[in-house]
Amino acid sequence: MSGFHWYVGIDLAAAYYACPIHKSDWAYTTFCIEDRGIYTWVCTPFGLTGAGNTAHEMIEMALKEQIGKDLESLMDDVCQANNNWDSLFTTLCWTLKLCCKHDLMIAPSKMKLFVRELLWGGVVLSKDGASLDPSKVATIV
Repeated sequence: MSGFHWYVGIDLAAAYYACPIHKSDWAYTTFCIEDRGIYTWVCTPFGLTGAGNTAHEMIEMALKEQIGKDLESLMDDVCQANNNWDSLFTTLCWTLKLCCKHDLMIAPSKMKLFVRELLWGGVVLSKDGASLDPSKVATIV
């Protein structure tokens, strides 16, 4: 994803909760709250074994048309890049439509739109290539 002029970074919020649990599996996610009753999760909760992998697979399935062509996905973080602003805008619109279609929520406060440098996946992406995140390097040093 490095070597482009324009970047978009999207953080998918609560991707776990977009994964429905099949009704036959509800019994495995049942829990009791004292003096309140018995409840069951109908969508994958954060912390459930395998929730991270399930959420990532669901994101991959939802965005499969674009992954490898217009964007890359790393868990719940999505990166898009292009040298042409208009092309990047067009693919961003398509990505947002796919997110709506598949009930993926986006964290607006973590979204980076049309930036020249993007911190993504522990590296800084820019037209000059990929470089290490300076804050991570400072911590190690």
